[in-house]
Amino acid sequence: MTEPVRWYYELTDGELAHLARRVEWALQHQNQRFARAIPSARIPDRTRQVLVLVVALVGLGAVIALHALGGISGTLFTASIAFYGAALALGAVFPWYRARARRFAGRMIERRAARLLKPLGRLAPMTFEYALHDGRITTTSTRSSWLPPLEPRSIRLVIAVGPSLILFRRARGLNPCRMLHVPDEPARAAVLAAFPHAEHVELTGPLAGYGDAIPKATIASA
Repeated sequence: MTEPVRWYYELTDGELAHLARRVEWALQHQNQRFARAIPSARIPDRTRQVLVLVVALVGLGAVIALHALGGISGTLFTASIAFYGAALALGAVFPWYRARARRFAGRMIERRAARLLKPLGRLAPMTFEYALHDGRITTTSTRSSWLPPLEPRSIRLVIAVGPSLILFRRARGLNPCRMLHVPDEPARAAVLAAFPHAEHVELTGPLAGYGDAIPKATIASA
């Protein structure tokens, strides 16, 4: 019988702030992964901006030409000018809009990470004791009730951020199912090896875009 791998983790008020950042980065990763699964999201922002500008300019030119030739009524002409004018305005500020959307998503993720850790914040400081034995991970704590054992085979994604392992049951899931904290490097290696069927992702910081400065709206040449 193999000896269990045991380790401890002390959660203090100061460590809770670091943990919130780690969870935030993991949620940023999942939000980006979810967005990239949408086919239109694979087109670069600059390409999309140019396409919108081209369509808007061609549409405006066609509507003006048809109106000059008497091919469309005044009401349809006005509605078409308004539509293509709005498309032109959207194309002009598209990078600015995208940057604002990412910043908004970043703020939402920050608040969500804080909500996920709010129950722990009420209990800190506290000590967790973990044990990896026979393919199962058990957790006990000095301040919370007993947690059910974790079966690593049910996990499909492990996002490692420093000493924290944030676990998801679906590779594109947006809600972590558990968190493990392994400050001891040998124990960390053993725990990671206990998830052979899961995808492993290592993060060392925030993802680009979620906290970047918002650029000024500029018109790109088509």
